[in-house]
Amino acid sequence: MPIHSVRRSQNHLAWNKSYNSYSLIIRPVVYAQSGDTIALDCLDCVPVHIEDALPGDTLWVDVLEIETGIKLPLRPFPGEMGVAAGKEGAFWTSPPYNTGGNLDTKYLHAGSTLYLPIEAEGALFLIGVRHTPIHVKARLAICKDKPYTKTPHYTTTEAVSREDYYCTTGIDSDIKTATRAAVRYMIDYLFAEHQLGGTEAYMLCGIAEDLKLHEEVRRNVYLLHALTLTQRCLG
Repeated sequence: MPIHSVRRSQNHLAWNKSYNSYSLIIRPVVYAQSGDTIALDCLDCVPVHIEDALPGDTLWVDVLEIETGIKLPLRPFPGEMGVAAGKEGAFWTSPPYNTGGNLDTKYLHAGSTLYLPIEAEGALFLIGVRHTPIHVKARLAICKDKPYTKTPHYTTTEAVSREDYYCTTGIDSDIKTATRAAVRYMIDYLFAEHQLGGTEAYMLCGIAEDLKLHEEVRRNVYLLHALTLTQRCLG
């Protein structure tokens, strides 16, 4: 599969699914196919159009490499990853949405996989960091069989324990609503992918989940990032 390169000068601060009609929102800088790899040298966000991506699909993002100019023994991560909202109008990238955006989770490091619900044709994927230049390489693919992905989901490996986790998220201006959403989406995942009934899934969440509040950002949006469940418990 080809590798598409995106330069640091190609950036924007908002999505708009009707980008052809808005002079303030730049057109996609890359038109990619499902399975392609993109290499981004960016300070902020860039829109990538994925051919054949349709509302109701899920975008599979394999984070392959992340490099920064800062030499510290840390696992860097891009603060912003997401796709365009399905509603009309401009949506700034600074808050989180159900389609991604400002996720700011340290678990989305190299080796992790992010799943995003697609609401707009072409997806219009972005990735970036507002605070420091970053080089990211990611592989993008379209999934047609994950309709339960209503908010960002991801798989990751914990740095110390080396355990593998599947994570769901809840995003809302009310922290209790965000918490309930994270739990509900984990139950939906367990039902769809592991054939657990509602009672079984709820019981498993009660003993094997780890609920984390990852951020509260402007406009009082809470991101429960969220419910982590070790893959070892799933058999």
